[in-house]
Amino acid sequence: KSEHSASPAPPVSRRSTTRLRAASRVVTDGNCVGKKGVTTGKVVQALEEAKERRAWLCEEWSRYFDRLRPDERSIYEPPQEYDLPFHVEEPPFWTQFRYQLRRASVVAWRNRFSKTIDCSIIVVAVIAITALDGVTEVSLDQNPDIPYEVMLRPLEEDLSTIFQQLFSYSLTHQIQYPLKVGIILSVLLGLTATKIVTSKRLEFFREAGSGYNLNAYFCAISILSTIEHSIQVVISAFFASWIRNPVASNASYYIHFLLLAWITVGWALLIPMVFPSDTVTLVAGFFFAFCGLMFSGAFAPIQYHQIYEGGFKEVFAGWISPTRFFYEALAVGEYRCLPEQSGYTIEPSSINRLTNSSMTIVLGYAGHDYSAVRWSCSGWYWSVIPVILIGFTIRYLAIGAMHSLYRGQQAKKSLLYVMRRNARVAAVTLIYCLGFVALFFVTTWLFVRDQPFEEPEPPSKAEILDRYGFFS
Repeated sequence: KSEHSASPAPPVSRRSTTRLRAASRVVTDGNCVGKKGVTTGKVVQALEEAKERRAWLCEEWSRYFDRLRPDERSIYEPPQEYDLPFHVEEPPFWTQFRYQLRRASVVAWRNRFSKTIDCSIIVVAVIAITALDGVTEVSLDQNPDIPYEVMLRPLEEDLSTIFQQLFSYSLTHQIQYPLKVGIILSVLLGLTATKIVTSKRLEFFREAGSGYNLNAYFCAISILSTIEHSIQVVISAFFASWIRNPVASNASYYIHFLLLAWITVGWALLIPMVFPSDTVTLVAGFFFAFCGLMFSGAFAPIQYHQIYEGGFKEVFAGWISPTRFFYEALAVGEYRCLPEQSGYTIEPSSINRLTNSSMTIVLGYAGHDYSAVRWSCSGWYWSVIPVILIGFTIRYLAIGAMHSLYRGQQAKKSLLYVMRRNARVAAVTLIYCLGFVALFFVTTWLFVRDQPFEEPEPPSKAEILDRYGFFS
């Protein structure tokens, strides 16, 4: 007989067999529920049978364990006692940030095929819109369609036709192209940017419950998403400026396209933190399309004249509409490059025209920055700093939403519950709220204040007479 062979198992006792039969009875509704409802006696009987089953299993396990050799029993023995650590040292913020950034980069590289498709769709959409809209009419050579006889001996009724032909370049609406490309680009970028949060939502909840630093996670995906979509809009701006041939500087297209991506990605990071994953696509699409059109200033109920009157509409449009500053910046940049006789610009030395009489101000643009009427082909950049701060504030709000919402899925108590029992959490929450209020008011002040501008004063009568040599 080999020493490794096991001894034959003894026969199961009659008592054990009886217990097994009793325990093997299936407990169903028919055993416990009678015609008048739950039968107490049957429920008690079912509980007793379950108790008998547990006892039989314990007895059989004890007999099996007694037959094991010492080396076989070792795998069932409890581990040696050891002291639990009093404090678990978490990796610092920058270590986790580098880890999260590296991991997000690896995930993005693995998804490079789908991201290439996303980028191609965005770029092709911008190219199609720009090609359909065509080259800027101001930059095209156009001869006035005026008969020679009318030019030689014009009548009074011919003056309106003559001036309309001579200055037809100034009648183009520069807001149309920014309106088309801005709303399409905003919707496509927004829907694409939400995927970096929604695609890894379950992993995020798991890691949040495991004690990972959520701020490091958010900073990593925010930086990576901003870089990714900035590359997409830079490519889009290149083709847009190349096909469109704007009269203003091409750099204006690159800067304002990047600013649109900055603020759109910020909203795309906030929306998934607030709404469930199943509704993010619908909510994001509705927000970018509806708010990008209705509250941008280009349409009623909120137009540029109403925005620059001040008050709630100006603040609301500045914060809610992602395309509010994009439309106006590109349009004013084009108008600003037109000559003075077009009516949109005024020379600094002009003393016979007030600044608010220019067509730029009459149409409702640049209500807080009258320097837009000064001729320049370098673009108009009044909204750069406000847009940067708006995008930063939206990301700041997204961090707060990440910490305060869906805490149950993060294996955490509600924020109010933790604040009542942890003074440090309450203090950090209060500081965060004060920081948000400060960012909100500073950013709002930047886009509602009037830029300093000096209107040229008309000369006095003595200066006019001296200019013509009466006092020389």
